[in-house]
Amino acid sequence: MRISLHNHCDYSEMKISPFFDVSIERVIDNMYQNHIDVCAITNCNSDKGFFEFCRLNNAGRYNLVTMDSYAIRASYKNWEGYILKGIEFHKPEGHVVSFGYKGSMTGIANMDKLENILIDVKKREGRSIGAHPLVKLAGGMGLKRMLDYRHHLDAVEVFNSQAVFPFSVMNKLTEHYSKQYDIRGIAAPDSHDGNVSIAYIETNED
Repeated sequence: MRISLHNHCDYSEMKISPFFDVSIERVIDNMYQNHIDVCAITNCNSDKGFFEFCRLNNAGRYNLVTMDSYAIRASYKNWEGYILKGIEFHKPEGHVVSFGYKGSMTGIANMDKLENILIDVKKREGRSIGAHPLVKLAGGMGLKRMLDYRHHLDAVEVFNSQAVFPFSVMNKLTEHYSKQYDIRGIAAPDSHDGNVSIAYIETNED
């Protein structure tokens, strides 16, 4: 199973360029072509995109079925994949990706402090990942907060595909500290152009 947990779409406040097509169809195209089984849509301070997708019955050739308040199933021929509801919290304390929680967190994202939000995500049975934590110029929380918040985080991104040179060294540093302090590390695309398969987690579990 291939899982891609940090992706933006047309509903994100942080599109790299207005010329990119980041529609739901484009995202699912990339999933289908690269055998991605699960993709979380994590727009900045908003989970509106997921609820907009829930209103659709299809996206081009793909049939869409809302499974529950957490996921949408997309299918075509003998392939099916799942789109998870998610959000990327952009807070002064840092950026965090969350998914799998109950309800919507759009309003809370703009109101509360990050630590309180992370506690709320847990109460809603969600999961949270520190996004590009050591790339502070891109909103990363930094090492101190990563350690302070580690009991609220389920993982940190030890590989973020947008952290290119010279920031790519921060991926290595994050991996080093995640191992040192026993924090789970994952790879994530942080895609803003629909390329959700540029980095992903691969597991043998269903």
